[in-house]
Amino acid sequence: MGSTRGTLHPDLLRVVEQDGFGYRLLDPAASGAADEVVAELGAGRPVLILEIREETGGLHWVVGDRWEDGRLRLRDSLAEGPIEVDGAVFLRSRALSLVFLAPKEGRGSEEFWPAHEDGIAEMRRVQERLKKVPSKERKTAN
Repeated sequence: MGSTRGTLHPDLLRVVEQDGFGYRLLDPAASGAADEVVAELGAGRPVLILEIREETGGLHWVVGDRWEDGRLRLRDSLAEGPIEVDGAVFLRSRALSLVFLAPKEGRGSEEFWPAHEDGIAEMRRVQERLKKVPSKERKTAN
């Protein structure tokens, strides 16, 4: 397994915008979130997911790339291979932020401040979502 240093929403979204992709943010606990993930994956677009790691309680990015029979397949840089989880349970209990990506027409934008500001706002929303997570699931990372 590898190690990770992580990235924050503002930097992630700035680079996404700069490199010619559009993005959409969604609260995993929002009504219909699972249906939206299924639709994105069905259209061949992986979903970036900020999760609470079971092992440490720390935050970590993973990629969802398939949803089949209620099972969500995750790609994780810290795992040796794909991980399958109950999709609905994962979104309710471990996912904190969903980032849907899609290529945009034309070149990337050099005007990245709106994306940076969207990322700052999403970081704040994640902070509020974390307050709702039971403390036993928010272990201190080693």
